[in-house]
Amino acid sequence: MIHILHALLSTPTPWGMGIPCIFTGPPGTGKTSTIRAYAKAIQRPLELISPGERGEAVLGAIPAVREGRVYYPVPDWTDHVGTNGIICLDEARTAPLVIRPALLGLLLDRRCGGWQAERGVSVVAFSNSTDDSPNGAPLEAAVTNRLVNLQWDSGSLETALTNMRSFLPGWDGVGYDLASPTAFDFDRAHRMVGNFLRKHPDCRQEKPRLDAPWASDRSWTLVACCLAAAKAFNLNDTDRQSLIDGCVGVQAGSKFQVAQTSELPDIQEILSGTSNWKADPSRPDEAKAVADAAAASGDKRAWRLIRDIMGAGNPDVIVPAFKEMLQNQKIETDEFTKEIALRLVPVVEGRKK
Repeated sequence: MIHILHALLSTPTPWGMGIPCIFTGPPGTGKTSTIRAYAKAIQRPLELISPGERGEAVLGAIPAVREGRVYYPVPDWTDHVGTNGIICLDEARTAPLVIRPALLGLLLDRRCGGWQAERGVSVVAFSNSTDDSPNGAPLEAAVTNRLVNLQWDSGSLETALTNMRSFLPGWDGVGYDLASPTAFDFDRAHRMVGNFLRKHPDCRQEKPRLDAPWASDRSWTLVACCLAAAKAFNLNDTDRQSLIDGCVGVQAGSKFQVAQTSELPDIQEILSGTSNWKADPSRPDEAKAVADAAAASGDKRAWRLIRDIMGAGNPDVIVPAFKEMLQNQKIETDEFTKEIALRLVPVVEGRKK
């Protein structure tokens, strides 16, 4: 679990440093002690905030008046966070409903009243389940859809002992083997999600669920971030799948995993010729998914690929991809463009009839 936490808090995203996430687990299983020990090991300042205990002011949610103008006082704890600290929202489900919007603003936007965190600051939330939280309330569907929702696993005995030792005097922060990231390939992660949704459009949007992850365009964006993080930090398949399920739920997450292991290679591998994929006339759905992905890639080599798909006996499936490429002014035409257009004329005319 510490490696998942490390990957989530160390991945650059449009929101800042780290992918928005919440860990849920029973009391006494080391959630708070782990984040304390981790912050010390990684040498980043940690601010632990319990909204239910410290009230509205800790989230900058109480307005004040100064010189006839309303403003939101900046909490004093923001000085401790600095430029690369970690903000941990503890017992998130016990936050009074009236300050839930402020909590969400801090978790997602790194904003607290009139204060905006630096890009290097990470935010993570921990919580007991609703049943284990005094006066706790489930998280709204709009909140869970913006987070990676993970069940806390206290891990091995050795991990627990490391966390215990971190509370005692003299601990130097050593005890975790935390990998440095390799390059974050967000383009590849985005293509993986795009290829899957083109072939499985039923997984794009699900009915919102209270206090649980569910699929939407927003949560699939989180999946792309998690895929890039998992590859950069070399997470194992189980941890990688936990991240995906935490974004879109087990049903859509499992379907995504099956698709990755049994279906299409990456579109860039097909375009470059490093993949042995060939259009199968008996699989027009697969051919269409590849053609659409090629068109979306913006790569000039897509002209040759969709020509080959058409020649394999599936001319009808490339029509949408061909139109998209013609409309994309960033994709230059080449010698295959006219050939494809001429061969598509009877196909398009047949559709009109």
